[in-house]
Amino acid sequence: MSFRKELKSIISKNKIEKLKYWIMQNDGEILHAERNINSVYLDNKNFSMHVDSMEGSVPRKKIRIRNYNDLPIFDTNNNKLELKISSAEGRYKKVSNIDNIDLFNFKVNDNNYGACFPVVCVSYKRIYYSLKKIRLTIDRNISYRIVKFGKISSFFHHEPYNIIEIKYNNPDYDNTVKSFPFNFFRFSKY
Repeated sequence: MSFRKELKSIISKNKIEKLKYWIMQNDGEILHAERNINSVYLDNKNFSMHVDSMEGSVPRKKIRIRNYNDLPIFDTNNNKLELKISSAEGRYKKVSNIDNIDLFNFKVNDNNYGACFPVVCVSYKRIYYSLKKIRLTIDRNISYRIVKFGKISSFFHHEPYNIIEIKYNNPDYDNTVKSFPFNFFRFSKY
């Protein structure tokens, strides 16, 4: 299991050029072209995962169904079930393939959180960069939609900012990260 550091920043659209300049100055290159990501997050009836995430509790986890496609909508095929775990030692992710999802009947029985059901769909566009073995992503056009009775609402809340994520697992890259031109914040899409 590989633990990694994850740092996040929130920037406005008019700061993207400054960020791209910093990426170029650090020998950054596009790792993967921009694509749509759709994630349906699961939680129990008390929204305990969300509460733990907001409070920064450790240990905690997120359970989500994620797909990458050319559509800005959630597709019930070609998905990944992801368990994103934050522990005292660090963060890691477990991923498995799932297909033909019926959101109305889908649930995961988790050892810590109990029965968890789809509660929110988060959609956005992401572009991936690589800088000296550091992965940096820019998420934009983020929208949140409630999932109720197995249906994803057509009404959404739009996030006005872009979210930057930096992920790495080698402390040798701490100095590069320290030169990042924006402040880091705790932020979770769920």
